[in-house]
Amino acid sequence: SVERASALARQGDYLGVVESLSGITVIESLSLFCPTARCLVFDSAGALLYADDNHLSVAGSRFQAKRALPALLDARARE
Repeated sequence: SVERASALARQGDYLGVVESLSGITVIESLSLFCPTARCLVFDSAGALLYADDNHLSVAGSRFQAKRALPALLDARARE
């Protein structure tokens, strides 16, 4: 597994650019994959969440969508 601090450091430049943009919706998903000091590598069924060290697998994409989209859609519905 990977430490959350390491994942944050690795994404630092990217997150800095994204945060400087306006007129976009950013879906923060690091907390989904790194709910503690360590990041998840497998889902609860044992499926690998990453295709490589930079890309989600199909299972990882499903994991992200299942957890991130409901909150986003709820927020949009309230606007």
